[in-house]
Amino acid sequence: MADKKDEKPKIDFNTVGSRLKEHAEGEHLDEITERLSSVYTSHKKSVGNRRKLNEEEAEKLGHQLYDELINYITEYYNIKPEEIKALKSKKGKHNDSLLDSLVENHFGLSRNDFTYNLRKRAESGEKFSNKYIIESLNKNIEHYNKKLQQRILGDLRPEHMEDVRKQIEYFIDKHKLDKSKYKSVLKSKDFDEIAGTYAQLASNFYAKEEKKEGK
Repeated sequence: MADKKDEKPKIDFNTVGSRLKEHAEGEHLDEITERLSSVYTSHKKSVGNRRKLNEEEAEKLGHQLYDELINYITEYYNIKPEEIKALKSKKGKHNDSLLDSLVENHFGLSRNDFTYNLRKRAESGEKFSNKYIIESLNKNIEHYNKKLQQRILGDLRPEHMEDVRKQIEYFIDKHKLDKSKYKSVLKSKDFDEIAGTYAQLASNFYAKEEKKEGK
């Protein structure tokens, strides 16, 4: 009799597919950019709508934007006020707060690096704009987006390879996709490649009514 610890967990592909579809629709990304834009707009008004900032003003803007990322991530995880206070008082690996570490882990962005870059832009005399702020953080937002997808796929393991492969075949048949384009991945032994293809297909095609029998 197999040890229960060695048994692979059952995967609810309807739940995973639904979450991947919602993730692909990107409402969480829109919320992040809207919140950052609101912070920039408020800061711009506070300096008389000037687009050129001095170094202190640029650093202050950087802290405000970074704090908004903290607000977003703590709300996303439903972290309670008392827990936020505790995280703020504890130091992380760079002697910053654990709240900063939380943002750095999810967005790949440290407070010091971000505020430094804004100070350097101000020092060079370049103008600030909402477009610049969002574009400067695009790679960090994408980093966060990939983190979320990894969390959604977190329960999938190499031992689920055949189950995931069947899900890929299901999407190909259901949506009459060109099977020749997926020939190599269907034969692949690379679990990451198979899981990535499944995530792409589920993100594009999953709908709640597409409930495969027995899944």
